[in-house]
Amino acid sequence: MCDIHGGHGLDVLEGRARVLTESGKDWTEGMIRASEKMLQIALDQKVELAIMMDVSAACGSQVVYSGNRFAEHKVHQIGAGVCGAQLMRNGIKVISQRDFASLEIVNSKLDPEYIINNDALDHHENAWYIDYFKIT
Repeated sequence: MCDIHGGHGLDVLEGRARVLTESGKDWTEGMIRASEKMLQIALDQKVELAIMMDVSAACGSQVVYSGNRFAEHKVHQIGAGVCGAQLMRNGIKVISQRDFASLEIVNSKLDPEYIINNDALDHHENAWYIDYFKIT
């Protein structure tokens, strides 16, 4: 398991942060190469929207760990993972599997008979996110 140390995914891509395993092994270059491969696949397939696993050092779209996820007092930060950031900075929209309101819209586009749950919230609208990041 890798986590980002010193920033978020965009910081890794720009050389300001590192991706390390729990034991401290540096996976930064491998993570960047993986993000480049993911981007190439997305471009080749003409992907317009990626639904990715938030909080992941690779796939996070809104929230990632700040340092080791196994620390006694783990810390979250606003930001994308490395692959999520790579896609976003290249114009591909990325949402979280926790973006329930957005997923309702996607489902309605895929199935014209789908009834949107208007009570669904996206990740940044839920109570944990608002409280943790002191959003007003």
